[in-house]
Amino acid sequence: MGGFKRIDTGAFLARVLYPMFVVFATYNTSGYSFYHWIIDPVDEDLILKLIAAGLLGFGYYNIGEISILSLQRTGFLMVTVTCSAVAWYIIDKEWIKIESREDLINAMQFTVVMIMAIGLSYAHVHYRIGGIKQVEEARNIP
Repeated sequence: MGGFKRIDTGAFLARVLYPMFVVFATYNTSGYSFYHWIIDPVDEDLILKLIAAGLLGFGYYNIGEISILSLQRTGFLMVTVTCSAVAWYIIDKEWIKIESREDLINAMQFTVVMIMAIGLSYAHVHYRIGGIKQVEEARNIP
């Protein structure tokens, strides 16, 4: 298989936990997030806040770059529409009840996490289905 590792449960779990950490570390409804830390006027540790912002920014960049590379723009749009429709269906069937603003925010964040996780995992799935490896092409940077 040319050194291309099979995606198993642990690998998929890692690809779910990575965007989950990035999304919920940025903002969550519990009050313990980067957003809440930034707006806290008491904590003046600016350098540490800049480091955390850089790490979260790199996380979003990394996930977005891999997702767009593997899914392409049209596939990314299709995954976004599909995950959003699935979330809407789950809420409409009342499998998950939205009773407050916090519930809605959490549902939206989990939808974003699933979109990101599918984007991170799709390169492996695409290789299994079609035998095509995703390779980043050299970019012409002016």
